[in-house]
Amino acid sequence: MASRLLTRFASPIMIIRNKSKEVAKDKKDEKVYQLWEFFDRPDNWGMKELSLSRRPGRSWTADELRLKSNSDLHKLWYVLLKERNMLLTMREAYKIRYMELPNPERIDRVKESMDNIEIVVHERNDAYLQLETGKSASPPKRKITSFAGFTYEVSANEHYGQPEVTGVKKEYEVPMLDDKAYLFQKLWKEKEHLKEQIRLQDEYLLEDPDRSENPELLRGLRRHFDRVEDLPEQVVARRRKEKQNIDKIQEEKAN
Repeated sequence: MASRLLTRFASPIMIIRNKSKEVAKDKKDEKVYQLWEFFDRPDNWGMKELSLSRRPGRSWTADELRLKSNSDLHKLWYVLLKERNMLLTMREAYKIRYMELPNPERIDRVKESMDNIEIVVHERNDAYLQLETGKSASPPKRKITSFAGFTYEVSANEHYGQPEVTGVKKEYEVPMLDDKAYLFQKLWKEKEHLKEQIRLQDEYLLEDPDRSENPELLRGLRRHFDRVEDLPEQVVARRRKEKQNIDKIQEEKAN
C-alpha cells in the first residue's frame, strides 16, 4: 500500500529525475546517428518548397555581424558551415534522383553570411595589425606580366622554398616584351581605341538634339571637321559636363 502511494503521489524531485533519465537516453541515442546531421529533416524530403514555418530567413549583414564578439562570430561560422554541408549533401542527393532541392536560395544565403563574417574578421585583423605593426592584414600584392603582355596585380603566395629548389616558375613584371607580345598589345590597343570611338559616335548620334528621332535612317557621321570643338569626343564630353551641372543644380534645389 505504501509503495502504491509513493508511486501515485510521487514527489517533483522523482519526476524531474525520471525526465532527466529520458533526456539522457535520447541524447545517448542521438550520438549514434550523428551523420544524420548531414541531411535535412525527413519531413522536408521530396517537397518542392518548404512551408512558411520552416522557410529560412535572410542572410546576416555585415552591420549586424560587427556588433558581435569574436567568440560569437566563431560559433556562428561553424553553425553556417554545418548548414552549408547539409545543404550541399541534400543537393547532391536530389541531383542523383533527378529532383530539385527545395528553396535552393538557402545555399546562397549561407554563402553570403559566411562572406560577411570573413569581411568583419578581416576588418578587425587589419585594424589590429595597422595599430601594432603598421602593416595591413591583406597579403601583399605584386605586379606580374602575362604571356600576352598584360600587366596586373596578384596576391603574393607563400612558398616553402626557393624557385630553383621547388621548380616553381617565378612570376614577375617584364620590363621589355618580346615581338609577339608587343604585336599583340599594339593590335589590342588599336581595337580598344576603335571600340571607344564607335561608342562615342553612337552617343553623339543618339543625343544630338538637331537630329531626328530615327538616327538609323540618316547617313553616317562626317569625316572632316573644321574645328576641334566639333569632334564627336569633344561634343560628348561637353554634353556630359552640362548634364552633370544640371543634375547638381537639381540636387541643390531638392535639398
